[in-house]
Amino acid sequence: MGSLDSWPSRVLAGTTAAVMLGAALAGPLAAAPPATASVPRAAPSAGAPHQTPAAIPVTGTIDVQVDLGSISATPAAGGTRCVLTADVTLQFSGTVEGTAVGETVARVNAPCSEVTTMPPGTFADTFRFSGDFEGDVAGTPTTAEVEYAGVTRAGGAVSAVLHLDGDSTVRATVRAQAGGSGTYRGIAVL
Repeated sequence: MGSLDSWPSRVLAGTTAAVMLGAALAGPLAAAPPATASVPRAAPSAGAPHQTPAAIPVTGTIDVQVDLGSISATPAAGGTRCVLTADVTLQFSGTVEGTAVGETVARVNAPCSEVTTMPPGTFADTFRFSGDFEGDVAGTPTTAEVEYAGVTRAGGAVSAVLHLDGDSTVRATVRAQAGGSGTYRGIAVL
C-alpha cells in the first residue's frame, strides 16, 4: 500500500479518468475533460513559502431547478431530435454548499412535439449546464465557473460529471433523477 501522501494524486487521476469516460459517454455537448491530471497550483507570492494545495473528498446533494418559463425547444436532425435550452439553478449541499446559476442545453432523442408534452427523463438525452457558482467548498468561500454534463437514460436515470473551477477546484461524478435531485462524490483542491 502506498503512502498517505500519494492518495490525493491517485484519487485525482481516477476522477479525471471517470470525467473523461463520462464526457465520452455524454456525447458532443459534454464538458471538456481537464487537459491533464495534474493538480492546479497557485503561484506562491514573493517571499511566501510554497504551500501544497489540500485535496479532500467531497460528497453531498445537488438539486436542479428549471425556470419553466425559459424553456425553448428547437427541432434537430430533420425533426427526429429536439434541442432544449433552459435557465437552470443548481443548489448544492454537503461539502460543496451554494448555488450555481446558468443555462442547460439538452439534445433529446425524440421529436419536440413529444418532448414538450412529457415529463423530464421520458426520453434519453445528453445535456450540458454552464454557469457561475457562489458559495463555499469545505468552508472555503468560493466563486467558480461550473460545467455539469452527462446523459439521461430513458426513464430518467442521470449519470454526469461536475467541474467547478475558480477559488477552489472540484471534480465529481453525479447520480441523479431527471428533473430532480441527486448526489455528487469526488475531490476538491483548496
